[in-house]
Amino acid sequence: MRRTLMECVPNFSEGRDAATVFEIARAARAQGVRLLDVHLDADHNRSVLTLVGEPDALVAAAFAAIEQAVALIDLGEHQGVHPRIGVADVVPFVPITGVSREACVLAARALGQRVGAELGVPVFLYEWAAARPEHRNLADVRRMYERLRVSGKPLTPDFGPARAHSRAGVVTIGARAPLVALNCYLAEPDLDAVWRIAARTRERGGGPAGLKALGLSLPGANRVQVSMNITQTDQGPPHAAVERVQEIARAEGVELAESELVGLLPLDSVLRAAAHALGLHSLDARQVLELAAVEVEDRVELDWFLDELASKAPAPGGGAASALVGALGGALGSMVCNLTVGKPKYAAVEPQMQDTLQETERLRRRLRELMDVDEQAYSALMAQYKLPRDTLEQKDTRAAAVESALRHAADVPLETARTCIEVLRWLEPVARDANVNVISDAGAGALLSEAAARAALLNVRVNASLLKDREAAARYLVALADTDAEATTRARRIIAVVHERMDG
Repeated sequence: MRRTLMECVPNFSEGRDAATVFEIARAARAQGVRLLDVHLDADHNRSVLTLVGEPDALVAAAFAAIEQAVALIDLGEHQGVHPRIGVADVVPFVPITGVSREACVLAARALGQRVGAELGVPVFLYEWAAARPEHRNLADVRRMYERLRVSGKPLTPDFGPARAHSRAGVVTIGARAPLVALNCYLAEPDLDAVWRIAARTRERGGGPAGLKALGLSLPGANRVQVSMNITQTDQGPPHAAVERVQEIARAEGVELAESELVGLLPLDSVLRAAAHALGLHSLDARQVLELAAVEVEDRVELDWFLDELASKAPAPGGGAASALVGALGGALGSMVCNLTVGKPKYAAVEPQMQDTLQETERLRRRLRELMDVDEQAYSALMAQYKLPRDTLEQKDTRAAAVESALRHAADVPLETARTCIEVLRWLEPVARDANVNVISDAGAGALLSEAAARAALLNVRVNASLLKDREAAARYLVALADTDAEATTRARRIIAVVHERMDG
């Protein structure tokens, strides 16, 4: 069976009483998940747990941990340098293996509903799970809460009461991509300097996209730190963030003493940092002895998918297979970029290839997610067809549920097709400018992307044809025709360029 692994990284407003933190951790572990790390910080007065497990077990574990925190921590007595609005301050779900971002959103909303209903703590959803655009950014949620708290106005949470819990405050629950949390300590406790350094380090101060930074004083240690969250490691990897802090600090006349990792680090960030330190163009997981030795597990997962696809089971089916083929197209685009970057002959297009590589990798990961999302959409549709229809009310409920599920079952392959179109857009400059020795692979990527898009659109057509809302069905058919035509046009254009360069 395919592995599904999700991460949850709850942050609690207690970092000084280890016994309390370990009671919270014990409650989580009792739900059958793995506790990978516990990080305590006395000056922040904050702890961070790293939990991984199956989605349902992880929701149960997060709830058990929050329940313990509500019972054991009083926010009114809390003192610490880190911003916080609740005893369970922020609880994000993160996709790891075989789990889509949609599954993380569902987990966040399921947890939020339980916390609001059973614990009486207001819940605000953020990032991917946000129900309102203004709640997407965690910092904006905190500012909004503080304004309402000071004004005495009722809260507008996604779940739970309109007043903050007397001891627990509120909780923010969300779904997001993996991030890296790093603290950089300065050699001198210069608070004014660390504020200026943090301001220039973060995205708003000219830093890379997704880099958030605060300058903090740690009275207990008589130190200052730049506390960073790196939310888009593809735009600015952790080692580059540390180097940026170091460079700005030196301009201020201060040295960087050391850095501290909070929680765990994604493998890609480790490999990129190692490649940078060793002066390598890149470092692949297959070049690391221990990782290469266990790579066979991923091959087993692919074998399982192909066996399931060939079986009598109706899912996974054409939609998931289309997403897989699209991911292969994106992967070939990435390969061509990787074999272009670092070649002196192609130095003029190296920045363009690096940008393209980031995008083809992002799209490849999304198409991999869509394999699971498509399977889940089909399963959800089948579940609605099984709803009872003995009474008129049941028939109406079932009809509405089926209609909604059919739309979702059409939306997913439509997203797959459109994502494949994005791959084709990025493959055009690859075909034109990349390493000519691997240009046939760019052509293969284009043909796979076209095939994946057009195959996915067959699923759009079949689900749209079943909709009772004929206007909605017509809109799907228009989108289908436009997307099909664009896939064909772009692929033919790429193949023409590939043939021209191959012929020389």
